[in-house]
Amino acid sequence: MKNAVLMIASILAVVCLAGPAHAGDPFAVGEKWTYKHEGAIPMRPPDTTMSGDRIREVVGVKGEGKEKRWLILEAWGNDDQWAGKRYVCADRMYDRMEGGGDMIMTIKPATLFDGLNLKPDEEKSIECTFEVSADMSFPIKYTIKRVKDQTVKVPAGEFENCICVKSEEAITFSPPNGGDGMTITTKREQWYHPKVNGLVKEIFTILGPGGEDQKGTSELKSYTKEKKE
Repeated sequence: MKNAVLMIASILAVVCLAGPAHAGDPFAVGEKWTYKHEGAIPMRPPDTTMSGDRIREVVGVKGEGKEKRWLILEAWGNDDQWAGKRYVCADRMYDRMEGGGDMIMTIKPATLFDGLNLKPDEEKSIECTFEVSADMSFPIKYTIKRVKDQTVKVPAGEFENCICVKSEEAITFSPPNGGDGMTITTKREQWYHPKVNGLVKEIFTILGPGGEDQKGTSELKSYTKEKKE
């Protein structure tokens, strides 16, 4: 059960925020964000090590019209066996995830991908369910708020007037055969900028069910938008 929970949680690790849709396509295949990461890797055992960078990349598109989805891969290091893809629609929401070990999850209702377009001082409370199978699902609760814009300096450069978002999410895992559930709470501070169409920096603290905590920081190293056919 513990390993299954870690696998599922690893591809839920970056449940972020979103707002109104951009005009036109929000992403392009080949778009890639590379981050320097230090500290714990979200939802992994505390002694997990990471070789290489944290990567987000738009690796494909499926569907047409309202069913069109951009497949965004997230990997923590070069050998991330739990790397997962999120299916993100034009309004920057996602309703499906695919992870390591042939894990497939549907999200009901569709939830938010990033915080690039949140309005000043906008605050939301959101509840959704990640469904792995007919008898296995995980409820998630979010509290999200955009705070005062900030200037952030990372390896990729200095970004003025970044959208700063603070959030807290609680994921509850319940054994399929009954018994006590386990709740993992993650507090995040994130900075977004339209210049890179996404995340510039993230600081998170993960609070485990036993009161232990893990901390990590990701900073943007590079952003590319080379269209791939």
